[in-house]
Amino acid sequence: MRKLLLLSLVLNVLVVGAGVWAVQRLGGLHLLYLRFQTRGLGAEYEHLRDQYERLPVDSNAIVMLGNSLTAYGRWTELLGDPRVRNRGIPGDYVLGVLERLPPILQGRPAKIFLLVGVNDLPYQDDDTLLDHYERLLDAIARSSPRTEVFVQSLLPVNNDVNDLGIPNERIRRVNERLRALAESRRLPFLDLHAAFADAEGKLPAHLTLDGIHLNGAGYLLWRDLLAPYISSEKR
Repeated sequence: MRKLLLLSLVLNVLVVGAGVWAVQRLGGLHLLYLRFQTRGLGAEYEHLRDQYERLPVDSNAIVMLGNSLTAYGRWTELLGDPRVRNRGIPGDYVLGVLERLPPILQGRPAKIFLLVGVNDLPYQDDDTLLDHYERLLDAIARSSPRTEVFVQSLLPVNNDVNDLGIPNERIRRVNERLRALAESRRLPFLDLHAAFADAEGKLPAHLTLDGIHLNGAGYLLWRDLLAPYISSEKR
């Protein structure tokens, strides 16, 4: 009887240990909760992901990749370039973008403009977020080394318009580390934050309705910041 109890205890410990290991491999409990949030509400995440997997990306493509900030932009019209492909999904986070890379990188796109990370902030510490971001850049460099990657800074938020619980000081610190990461890899770092932050470091109220997403004026400003990096040659 004691042997059976001991065997049962050992098996339970092994099962629990394997479960903890699997959760950590998937990004930890906080990130699993984020995955549940982003993929469980109306299935929008999976619907868009499935659609994007079926749409081709070729070697001329300019890919806008990220979360809702990217997703809500009408980039082909904003940038006036038919090569632009929007691959933003609302609610996405760094590892979510990493998981979505294969069908994008199969086409060896010319450029990727990357903006992701703000949705990670409530669930990940800065070190983990940057580690995930580095894995994302590694995957692009490994699978499509000729793709030009533009690392865009996180935008500020406005907690007066809507209390998001995301301190702008933390966003600033993360951006400093993103800049250092991009520079260490000799990748262009586009400091959108400097253009979007007001004197108090907040996203100006006239550029947002909810404190985090951009209105039309915000997208026009973003367009103007990106325009110099989009080739004038239309293909």
